[in-house]
Amino acid sequence: MFACASLIVAATIIMNLSSFKSSEIKDLPGSQYVLMEIYEIPTFPSKGVHIHWGNKKTEYIPFKDFKIENIDDNGDIILEAINKLTAQGYELDKATSGLADSGMITKMFFRKK
Repeated sequence: MFACASLIVAATIIMNLSSFKSSEIKDLPGSQYVLMEIYEIPTFPSKGVHIHWGNKKTEYIPFKDFKIENIDDNGDIILEAINKLTAQGYELDKATSGLADSGMITKMFFRKK
């Protein structure tokens, strides 16, 4: 009786432990994701697109002044940054943004295909 109960407990433990193996992260942190932050805040000194590649490597693309004549140019800056990541094999995984009186910050997480 004790041997049978021990066998069932051991089998259950092995099944539970093996079920977690499939959820292991196989890539190194930062190697699969890229974070793009878009700072649409007129008074922020670093307004523009910030691309965080991981390992403390960041690319910054500044916006032009927030004037009516620069709306299209600033939109193109965002699109060019997105197209750059897409051309390198990344696709948008998640996006979020926050709005305040001072402006808006958008965060976009891209994942390597």
